[in-house]
Amino acid sequence: MTAKRTKRQHIVPRTYLKHFAVKRGKECFITAYSKGKPHSQLYEPNISGVCVRTDFYTIPGETIEQQLEIETLYSRRLEDHYDLVYNLLVNPTKIFLSEGERAFIIATLTTMLFRAPRWIEGHNQAIAEYLAAYYKQCVLLGVDGSFLGKFYFDHRQETLSEVVARFDLFIKRDQHYDMLELALQLQQQKLKDSAISVIKLQAGSCQLLCSDNPVIVVAADEHNHPLNSDADILLPLDGKHLLYLHAHVKQSTPYINRQLLTGDQARMRCLSVNWRQYHNAAKQLLGSRVGLEHYLQRHGLLNQPVNQHRKQEALYNDELAIGIYKELGVL
Repeated sequence: MTAKRTKRQHIVPRTYLKHFAVKRGKECFITAYSKGKPHSQLYEPNISGVCVRTDFYTIPGETIEQQLEIETLYSRRLEDHYDLVYNLLVNPTKIFLSEGERAFIIATLTTMLFRAPRWIEGHNQAIAEYLAAYYKQCVLLGVDGSFLGKFYFDHRQETLSEVVARFDLFIKRDQHYDMLELALQLQQQKLKDSAISVIKLQAGSCQLLCSDNPVIVVAADEHNHPLNSDADILLPLDGKHLLYLHAHVKQSTPYINRQLLTGDQARMRCLSVNWRQYHNAAKQLLGSRVGLEHYLQRHGLLNQPVNQHRKQEALYNDELAIGIYKELGVL
């Protein structure tokens, strides 16, 4: 059977997003906020219409199957199996894990982390800046361009934008397989010494949010790079459950450390995670209407001009710091 060409590709699994959505008939709808747009308002799209890129995972190949290798791999690894992971994690009676279940949870988390476009898009932006300077130099000197000994261009035949687009395509396959390799490296690292925790929050209208880049890396030294061995990794599972993967914790028997937070503790943890989620998001902050309204209205981000965001966030940072110190008993 011939594979179907897929252009609109989801960068976050829909099987993940549906746990923040409301089901209407057979469809799931989520509340969304467009980050960085002036006077942005909440809207409620179908989950099939958010966290989408055009041909992001499509790589060069002779057949459709070859072109969709990466998209198919992520679909099989995440879309088809995420509900199994979710049900394991939110089941309050599930304490002990088999080695296979633990590995499955960690693999899902690391794959979601490196599946996000931020790493490749950041790399492409840096390369584009370099190529712009190099292209200008080639024009001034009247010479052809050669990059990495494999990529060549003639400024008399191609514009800068054409060169950048062709180079992005030239390295696209390697980039995506590099991301898979990094995900595997991180998975192996975390399998050696990490512990899984699930925190359930009872925080009223303060509900956990997600985004188009939902996996958060947190390090005490603020070097929040995914391959920092000292960093913890966290992922909101739905409006109330939060998954933590703690670094440098060895367990003789794999199990899920479960914790219930209520009152001020739950509220401050929710605010802290949502603040990180807001900054982690590339374009879209997502969740329930109640949760988004609580976060955005509380910090003056809803229907505000973009230049007001930083001022409001600064005030929020002060409030958050005071709350965390109180939670720790320092104040």
